[in-house]
Amino acid sequence: LTPLQIRNLALSSRVQKINYNFNIQRVALGVSDGEELNFTQDANLPHSTGTLQVEESLRKIGADKVWNKGIKGGGIVVAGQDTGVDARHESLVQSYRGNRGRRKQVHRFSWFDAIDRQYNPNETSKCPFSSSVPCDDNAHGTHTLGTVVGSTSTRVIGVAPDAQWIACRNMDAGFGSALTYLRCFDFFFAPGGNPKMRPHVMNNSWGCPKEEGCQGNEFDEALANLKKVGVFVVVSAGNEGPGCGTMSSPPAANALDAFTVGAYNHRTNRIASFSSRGPSPLNGRMGPDLVAPGVSITSALPGGGYGGSMWSGTSMAGPHVAGVVALMWSANPALIGKVDVTADILRKTADRPQVVGDTCGGVSGSAVPNNTYGYGYVNAEKAVNSALAYQKRKK
Repeated sequence: LTPLQIRNLALSSRVQKINYNFNIQRVALGVSDGEELNFTQDANLPHSTGTLQVEESLRKIGADKVWNKGIKGGGIVVAGQDTGVDARHESLVQSYRGNRGRRKQVHRFSWFDAIDRQYNPNETSKCPFSSSVPCDDNAHGTHTLGTVVGSTSTRVIGVAPDAQWIACRNMDAGFGSALTYLRCFDFFFAPGGNPKMRPHVMNNSWGCPKEEGCQGNEFDEALANLKKVGVFVVVSAGNEGPGCGTMSSPPAANALDAFTVGAYNHRTNRIASFSSRGPSPLNGRMGPDLVAPGVSITSALPGGGYGGSMWSGTSMAGPHVAGVVALMWSANPALIGKVDVTADILRKTADRPQVVGDTCGGVSGSAVPNNTYGYGYVNAEKAVNSALAYQKRKK
């Protein structure tokens, strides 16, 4: 745009804010937002239940107990906005909504790449610009989506293994901007221009710091509109802990229309040191809503491998909650689209956290909710049971 065009836009009563689309300097893969991005395969195998291997974090939140009731997320579509996805991975290929069988895939309504040459001239990733097929240049997106839906006939790494997935690449080699994130929100609102192809649940294991050009309210309208049409949006709290007020990057920092998730170590039941705490420095909002397993989580990696020991972050925690929502809505279709009711069930059924000694934002660590654990640990079995009870009340 020319300076005159920008000036005219700014004078319009319909324009609230104009942001510069920052050109981010790429760095070598390694640590991003406090999380290890390790492409190597992990020798650690999940717990074995007979012939079926189940990732231990799934058992910790009670997902396996929900599966025993025949509830595995069938009929629900989960969207992943992240670094992309390896749609050929054995744990994800069958659950991809674009998969039409016999090696035929239709991507228009199930995949979008927000990284194009016009807005990302220094693109250096392994994926081409505006890739027409699913691609993951950073492994993060494949790993997070695997925790939501991943499974094979012998191994389960996802909370809702019968749910379907769609995805959008919002980062180039692990870095995005307000524009790329918003382009993915826009795609999910009406995939391929068709609102009927909209997902039920969306996982967002990312944050947009000031270095990427975000100042605070860039996603407010998008989140509000998604909530109005009944999409349950899950966002990771961030990895800037353990200090108070570290839940500082949007959308977690100001997401009144999204559900924010922190991370805890499911082996010790203690909050992860890196998990960001509230209150939000932007608006004083308490957070996170609750916490989920986020330390050394085993999931899928591009190329067919699995990784766990080096994968920790609230990015790993959020997908657990997105999967639980898929289970709840699969169990009780009457809840689909009822975002506030579902969020209330998740909070009320969370297991109460251990007493925290610190006080953040004037809220004692022994209070529930608080700015460290929120309402507590997500509990899939209790959440689904409550969802089923809600169904009975509606009859």
